[in-house]
Amino acid sequence: MIKAYSYIRMSSGRQLKGDSLVRQLGLSEAFAGLHNLDLDTGLRDLGVSAFDGSNRETGALAAFLQKVRAGEIERGSYLLVENLDRLSRDHVLKALRVFTDIIEAGIVLATVADGYIYSEETITKDWTQLIVSLAVMSRAHEESARKAGNLRQAWIRKRTNQNRKMTSRAPSWLTLSDDKQTFIENPDRVRLVIEILEDLASGIGRDKIARRLNARREPTWGGGREWHGGTVQKVTDSEAVIGRFQPHRMETSIVGGVKRQKRIPVGEPIEDYFPRIVSDDLWQRARASSDSRARSGPGNAGGRRGTVFSNLLSGLTRCASCGSPMNFRDRGSRSTVVLICSGSRNGVCENHARVPYPALERSVVDWAMFHEPAPAPVDEPAVEELAAAERRVGDLKAIIERLTVAI
Repeated sequence: MIKAYSYIRMSSGRQLKGDSLVRQLGLSEAFAGLHNLDLDTGLRDLGVSAFDGSNRETGALAAFLQKVRAGEIERGSYLLVENLDRLSRDHVLKALRVFTDIIEAGIVLATVADGYIYSEETITKDWTQLIVSLAVMSRAHEESARKAGNLRQAWIRKRTNQNRKMTSRAPSWLTLSDDKQTFIENPDRVRLVIEILEDLASGIGRDKIARRLNARREPTWGGGREWHGGTVQKVTDSEAVIGRFQPHRMETSIVGGVKRQKRIPVGEPIEDYFPRIVSDDLWQRARASSDSRARSGPGNAGGRRGTVFSNLLSGLTRCASCGSPMNFRDRGSRSTVVLICSGSRNGVCENHARVPYPALERSVVDWAMFHEPAPAPVDEPAVEELAAAERRVGDLKAIIERLTVAI
């Protein structure tokens, strides 16, 4: 029986709540039954876009295409899609490349919504199929581009509408009113923001501010167990404290085969969008103090992938006292690089030991180079059963050989 792979794709989780999944799967099952195909329904990209090529670059379709190019999918197998726009909504040349890669690998492509079948044989006999596929893929891209343009225009209209706020997202000390026209201050959190900025302006570092908050058991504003220097920095660096809002959009790119999303500023910042909770004087003093403490020199600027790899043991070391991750601490050329308990840094652990990192790294590397793992335990009964089976196979081969000669 010929193998068929049903490719199901939806670009948003919202579509999962509808009948898209059931519809696509039902059409594939009906097509497979009509053509007597052995159906595999495991090829799915749920919540993956075909407009930006994410499904082609990193999704389940990418894995399938890799197997196709490697010859791991048998020629003559079917790839079932509801319509060609499930396969790609990218620019027509990129979409065509996916289409031809599949066809030239000997895979039969079928659109189960209309029962149309594309293959090397059918396109050779009727080249207008190629024209039809180009038109369908071009229309799919134009439709997605139009929707993206409509979304951008809607965002612009929101920006110009002064009667309603653009989004319900707000800093942790504010909540959006029910009529979506104003933000409501949380007095306790506002007082804490002012206190944090006053401490920073007076020369107290963010880590020390976090330790003070943890020492007096100040509740965190999210789901974290404790305050960290990083969470304090999110407060001190937010221009929302002076009322400023910078709209952003998400830009998606593929880097090294991995999907990346980056927030890109859209237009100029909007002044007085949020209620101002600190004075310009306090904001400027806090910024000046922060800038004076900023460390210069090379190093990771933060984010998912840095440019300098410093800690070989990142994510592997834990505090023996509280179980918190050990942080890599490098104070510059005049200090020793150490690992320190993150709980100790935040004032919630009594283990204040500084583990010299260079010596620890050398010890771990030496151990890894010369360590010989203990041999796996031998299951004697299993070994005996395997030997008996191999002897039986040898006996059967000998019997077959004698019968062959006799015949």
